[in-house]
Amino acid sequence: MGQYSLPDMPYDYAALEPAITGEILLAALTAVTLTTTARL
Repeated sequence: MGQYSLPDMPYDYAALEPAITGEILLAALTAVTLTTTARL
């Protein structure tokens, strides 16, 4: 299996604060990426 990484976002992870913290956004995107790539 190849190596995968998170895609670059067109905005900073903190751009959605205070609605969601950059830390939570990064954790969510990481979880989605790991789940998706595990199914390949």
